Amino acid sequence: VLQRVLVRLAEHSALTGDLETALQWMYQATEVEPFNDENHLRALLWLRDLGRRGDALKYFQQMKADYERDGYRLPEDILQLGADLQEEAAHCAVDEPPIWRSGTLHVPLVGRDDLLGQLKLSFQRGAVVLLSGEAGSGKSRLVHELFQSLEPAPRLLVALGRAPETDLPFQPLADMLRTNISLLEWKRLGDPWANWLTLLLPELSALRPGVEPPENVQPVEVRQNIYEALRHLLLQIAHQQRVLFFLEDAQWCDEATLGALTYLVERDFFKDHGLLVIAVRTEDCKKRLESFFRHPRLSAMAENVRLPLFNREQVAALVQFALGETPPAELVD
Repeated sequence: VLQRVLVRLAEHSALTGDLETALQWMYQATEVEPFNDENHLRALLWLRDLGRRGDALKYFQQMKADYERDGYRLPEDILQLGADLQEEAAHCAVDEPPIWRSGTLHVPLVGRDDLLGQLKLSFQRGAVVLLSGEAGSGKSRLVHELFQSLEPAPRLLVALGRAPETDLPFQPLADMLRTNISLLEWKRLGDPWANWLTLLLPELSALRPGVEPPENVQPVEVRQNIYEALRHLLLQIAHQQRVLFFLEDAQWCDEATLGALTYLVERDFFKDHGLLVIAVRTEDCKKRLESFFRHPRLSAMAENVRLPLFNREQVAALVQFALGETPPAELVD
């Protein structure tokens, strides 16, 4: 009965267009009935419809292993979908890393020139910056301006925390690796390190024949080796140019992602190779992030930059840009 209720809730969410919520209900349904082919197929299709092909491939591979372990056979439609996902992964790797993705980057930078100068100095000396401010205060816009103003241009890496994914290990880093690392960079990475990163990006096995996820390893060993594999990948990139790593909406990041960044800081990656900017909404700051910044190495190295609220003149300039004309005083007030 519980399984049927969960499936109905998932179907209702899907019909309303909320596939993320539908997935959460369906995950619970598969826990109640782990070998229901139809439920698994729906979850895979919804993941693909959301554009989360890497997560869909990872889901398929875990499901395939579970079925084989318990003596079940996957139906042909799911096997075909898994093959399609692997083929798509092989053709979806970016040839060149993207520059930036944000909807606020065409807004002019207003009232932040002093902070921009401060961030430039931090980049030049190698540092970690905690950039805090309320939602809409211009954190992403400021970092974009920093990226555009640096010469020679740094290598930009952008990871994004999302509220629904707070408890998904490594999700911001997995998304960053999927969209920010070029095909050539993946091909240059040594096999031992690529093997560990297939645990985050199952599609790497399709991109790199012979690269497979390690087997029969302890959880503690998995996390430490993923950290070190990430460090090797970033060192390979930093050999070409200095790195600007931007973690956006860090208040929603999981502990594994924060642990990976701590690992890099402890080994002086950013001190030697660029700048880590961690952007946080002050109104949503989580306890895990406070614990992250209490780490002795981070607390000694991190620079705190807080974005103040815009004053009246700055608000007027932004409203004028949005409207294309001088705004009335009552609108600004």
